Amino acid sequence: MNHLIIGRVLIIAGFLLGLTSLYPTVSHIGDPEFLLAGGDVLDHGYYHFFREVGGDVAAMMVIIYFLFTSSHNRTPATWLMCFIVALGYYAPYWIGMPFNDVLGAPHMSAEISHILQAALVFTGLWTARSIIQPQG
Repeated sequence: MNHLIIGRVLIIAGFLLGLTSLYPTVSHIGDPEFLLAGGDVLDHGYYHFFREVGGDVAAMMVIIYFLFTSSHNRTPATWLMCFIVALGYYAPYWIGMPFNDVLGAPHMSAEISHILQAALVFTGLWTARSIIQPQG
């Protein structure tokens, strides 16, 4: 099996696992248990859930596009773009946690899921990257 196929399988597996995290986010939209406190921001949390879903789906679509596009579109620059998009997708899982515990995963199974998602996607990107020929 070539590196591109292995990379595709790993990334798709990571994204499919990620859908198990994305579903709870979608289910929070409109749930009164997830309202923010305070005057004008009462429903604003719903906006953030909706925005997160849109950003997550867009990130997945960009990466999948470059994995399945023709080979002349897979360049070092597009690999870097995919890496940056994946970093933007997965970094918020942990970036705030050292500063505030509420910015971490709600429980250990979510934490493990987030780690597996990111590991599969980044390993897949690294594996698929090995088939990209430098432009010259």
